[in-house]
Amino acid sequence: MRLTCDCVLSCSFDWLKNITGRSTCDQCVELQSLVDQLKKQLIQREQEVSDKDELNNFLQKQIREQDMKLNTSHMTSADQQCPEQDKDKYILVLQQSLDNTSLLKSKLEDQLREAEETVAKLQEEIASYQEILTIKDDVVMGITNQLSELTEQQAVTMVTSPKIQQTGAEGCYSDLEKLREAVEAYKEKNMFLANEILEMNRLRCDDAELIAQKSRQSDQLQTELTRNQSRYLVLLEEMKKPKMTSESPINPELLHRMLEDAMETVDTSSGLESSNYYDSYGFNHKHLLEDSVAVESVSGMVNQQLQQLEDTSASRCVHWLHYMNDHSNNDFQHSKELKLMVRAGIPANHRSKIWRWCIRYHLGKEYVPNKYRILLEENIGRTSTALNQIELDLLRTLPNNFHYHNPDDKGIVMLRRVLVAFSWYKPDVGYCQGLNRLAAIALLFLDEEMSFWYLVTVVQCFMPDGYYGNQLIASQADQRVLKDLMAEKLPKLTSFFEYYKVDYSPVTFNWFLTVYVDTVPTETMLQIWDSFLYEGSKVLFRYAIALFKSNEEQLLKLDNPSAIFSQIRRMGKLAYDPQRLSQIAFRELHSFPMRIVNQKRILHTRQVEAEQQEVDRDRQRYYKSRQHPSDNDNDTTEQS
Repeated sequence: MRLTCDCVLSCSFDWLKNITGRSTCDQCVELQSLVDQLKKQLIQREQEVSDKDELNNFLQKQIREQDMKLNTSHMTSADQQCPEQDKDKYILVLQQSLDNTSLLKSKLEDQLREAEETVAKLQEEIASYQEILTIKDDVVMGITNQLSELTEQQAVTMVTSPKIQQTGAEGCYSDLEKLREAVEAYKEKNMFLANEILEMNRLRCDDAELIAQKSRQSDQLQTELTRNQSRYLVLLEEMKKPKMTSESPINPELLHRMLEDAMETVDTSSGLESSNYYDSYGFNHKHLLEDSVAVESVSGMVNQQLQQLEDTSASRCVHWLHYMNDHSNNDFQHSKELKLMVRAGIPANHRSKIWRWCIRYHLGKEYVPNKYRILLEENIGRTSTALNQIELDLLRTLPNNFHYHNPDDKGIVMLRRVLVAFSWYKPDVGYCQGLNRLAAIALLFLDEEMSFWYLVTVVQCFMPDGYYGNQLIASQADQRVLKDLMAEKLPKLTSFFEYYKVDYSPVTFNWFLTVYVDTVPTETMLQIWDSFLYEGSKVLFRYAIALFKSNEEQLLKLDNPSAIFSQIRRMGKLAYDPQRLSQIAFRELHSFPMRIVNQKRILHTRQVEAEQQEVDRDRQRYYKSRQHPSDNDNDTTEQS
């Protein structure tokens, strides 16, 4: 349906551009040519598979005939030439070789069937694309006919209407201006729809690459099968050759070499892996298929992508396009309009520019260009405990993103420099687990220097002092603030948690510390980051309460503390509708003044500090008692 809308608007724009002429939708022609190419490639692959199947059947027939001849000839020749012990020995060796070959053959056949099933699925996808193209063509023809009729009616009306004749040239000019405005509007919509078509073409190219990869795997498996069948024939031919009584019925070196090759082939074939699915940001979603909850997440992710392709409002994207054109000099300003646009989500092609402006806006005079480069140059060769911890956490930052897989990856190298520079810039913080994930996500959209300043903005402008310190005092206080806000916004759910004695702070603590990285789906996380960079840390509370509110009905149905806690842990992974979550966070929760949040933060920070001081005093008393046990015993005796 989205493709139909693309073609309709594109054809409408061409009609307005040249009313008398008619043109063909270039994108439709390109899509049809791609489908034809895929069909031709698929027919070729099917023909190759059928030819290889015929070869396989022929070789199997030859193997069975050779087996029958071998059994008859071996019984006559072995009895005459070999002693009884040697015959049993070689029969056992040959039987083992045949078993290994049969096992390898079965494995290769299974893998070949899997490849054929994948090809069948891709054929079904191509058929669905063809149906969409057919529907689109029908709609385009209908709209074209309607446009022709409207053109004729408009021409007749302009000729016969006395009102238009009386207005003269002035009325014609006004109509012309309206048409020009309509043309400009259609140009903007056509630009947006052209980008959507390019994205669809990219997806089609990805499907074509997947088909080619599966075909290569099928060819590889078929080649391995043919090679092993050939080895089997060589073994049988070797056994048919007459030997002297003192010689072995088969060359031991040949048999040993064939067995080693067979085992190597098994190891190689078992190492074949299916292609992983990476999204446009580099995240791998293959691991989500491990359990039922993850399957729901994958389903949500697919629904989210379909929603983006089918239900995205053209007016929203046009609104962003107008706004960016009006502020082409990056002269953005804090306004209600921009805040509402950011809450609805920043388009991917504008995200990095808006993020950079937000960082500079919040830092103010703290932002110093080239400070990042100077920090790295001044501290070359220096060591600290923070640097050691950074090295330990680099490969554990985002293991499901291909930018941070290996120590030599470009993403790992940039991430190391950003974290090291921040540790020198903020020595009172140094490094804390959680900062690595913030920097890694920032590097997907910003350069190294702006990613460094992003960390500074989060730690210095958004979060209270001590949020990423050694004792995480402010982080613990925020969890108590969240519980207070939950009691105000969701009193029924709060009473439910108290009744079952469920403490959700271990889960929400990680949400706040990493700003929802690896907690919610990627698109949802990015929309949270958009609002977080614009409005500050109160967004964390809004989305946390929104997650609980969206799952309130399901949580209240549970009657087991373990099941309740498990649902809390996984409900973030199922938040694949960022628009609905944003609506709950900013519309259904009503007022959320930062003044109240700061007051609660001050109160709970003092409580946490007092409790931490009491714990420190108890620890000191314990260490004292361990160092001077005799004094402790004397005090106990005097008291008794």
